[in-house]
Amino acid sequence: MNQKITFLFTIWVAFFSYADLNLSKAPTPPPLGDEVAYKAFLKTRYGFVPERIRFTDRYAMVVQGSDQSSFTPSVSCTESTPLWGKSHTAIIGGGPAGLTAAVYLTDRRRKVVILEKEEELGGSALGSSGTVSYGRGGAYITDVGKNLLRIYRHLGLGDFIQKQTIPEPIDSYWWNDSYYSGIWEEESLKQLPPSFSAFKYLLQTADKEGLIPSQPMETASGSQTLDQLSFAEWVRQMPQELERRAILGDPKASALLRNLQVSADWKTSDPMRPVLKLLELYGRSALGEHPENISAAAFSNFYISEIGARYSSSLGSGFVSQSALKKLKRRPWFRYQTNSAVGKIVNLPHGVRVCFRNSKGEWRLEAQFAVFAAPLGIAPKLIHDFDKLSPEKSRVISQLEYRHYQVMNVHLQGHPWHDSYGLWIRNDSTYTGDEVTDLIEGRWFDFEGNKKPRTDDKGVLTLYNPLPKDALENGMSESSVIQRAEKAATELESLLNELLLKRGRAPLQVLAIEINRWPLAIHVVRPGHFLENTPILKSPTGRIYFANNNLGTPAVEEALFRGFLAAKEILARSASK
Repeated sequence: MNQKITFLFTIWVAFFSYADLNLSKAPTPPPLGDEVAYKAFLKTRYGFVPERIRFTDRYAMVVQGSDQSSFTPSVSCTESTPLWGKSHTAIIGGGPAGLTAAVYLTDRRRKVVILEKEEELGGSALGSSGTVSYGRGGAYITDVGKNLLRIYRHLGLGDFIQKQTIPEPIDSYWWNDSYYSGIWEEESLKQLPPSFSAFKYLLQTADKEGLIPSQPMETASGSQTLDQLSFAEWVRQMPQELERRAILGDPKASALLRNLQVSADWKTSDPMRPVLKLLELYGRSALGEHPENISAAAFSNFYISEIGARYSSSLGSGFVSQSALKKLKRRPWFRYQTNSAVGKIVNLPHGVRVCFRNSKGEWRLEAQFAVFAAPLGIAPKLIHDFDKLSPEKSRVISQLEYRHYQVMNVHLQGHPWHDSYGLWIRNDSTYTGDEVTDLIEGRWFDFEGNKKPRTDDKGVLTLYNPLPKDALENGMSESSVIQRAEKAATELESLLNELLLKRGRAPLQVLAIEINRWPLAIHVVRPGHFLENTPILKSPTGRIYFANNNLGTPAVEEALFRGFLAAKEILARSASK
């Protein structure tokens, strides 16, 4: 009996140590007003560079990344210094697209150099690993077809399905002061409006029937139908689709239709509006706009993966870049230059000249080919005589819409929120289309979701804040992103503390906020993009090939696919000479 009591007491202590997150053992940070001591504290705790730390009345902040102007520096090709001998391919942009192109080109021992304007290679799939690991940008990747699976495996991710699957529960929803764990699980669907169940069933049915397109999106059969509609238009047609299937004898459709018809939403002009409210958050977070403005082909391609398994790591989607880099750094015919912003690209009779600047001066290098893996919107400014060489492409690019993106890693004392990997946040009475859409529990993989106790006090919540169109005007200046981050963090504390209070937990204690700037991160994929724009955008301009995800969807998966295609086309062209 005593042994049993001892065992129960041990379990009781372990549980409350887990619940209290060992905060009693955590070092007490100095007052925020003592900037010298606080900088030293953050350097020791997180490895932050003290010179980069900024203070507001409420928070200490570190700004990562550069503003919009960094994409188009002024560089003189005539006064620049030659660098290295002639390469086979110069790649502008060291994100997932550029890294993938480099892997496939160096597979054939082609001399490749990547030029990246930021401090590290990785782009949106960049992770941070100092005293703790977390994703600084992209959260996860998805399984979206055989073509992409082959690329994943070629990059060294052959066993990612076994090792990188995100532990459940993945998604939860904090909507109008009600919490739903596992949005698309049966228990939550019973509590949510019936439009959610109808949407899930019809989305999965469309996928089984081959309507939802996968790569290459521009030639997928489903795009012929869905790229002509906005996603909101398609979703609003779903009640009629349920009726059609019910008439044909589909028992599941009949049951879902009955539930929808007896709901209060059926009496409105928009019975699918409740689920569209969640999709407005997702649309902004992943595609830069509400479902009314996004191609149904793009949105459905994204969202079908949200209902199934997704894959990540302690570095977020950074494990993809990490795997590609591991391959590349073993190859002596691969080189790269970070902190190097390209200012001009010139087509030559038998190659290209790329001119760039870094802290050591202005440089130029020559190559047989170039891969443009930066945002397409800046191509006309960087490529010499672009409008003359590719007038149709120049016209399409001028019509592309972009959104800046701000990702914030909120560093906490302890792990007060650990209920799910992701949390979508919406209050209908205050929603403006400007605020944070969702957050990721940044240490989820370190503790296998909730399988392992959180044995340290270094919590990280990653906030996703796609910025509205009018934010393009300030170009993501340091002052503007700090102001937005303070507003976002203040709102998060207010909202999430309410949820934590209901769970009997201590409120958030924010120690620092790391702001990651993504200028021109998302392009808006309006209806018609794949059928009308992609065939034009993917064609080369002279010896310059295009691999940025702007050709299709604003996704890591798209970037990988376009990087692969660019390398494949360059290798075919060079082999034919």
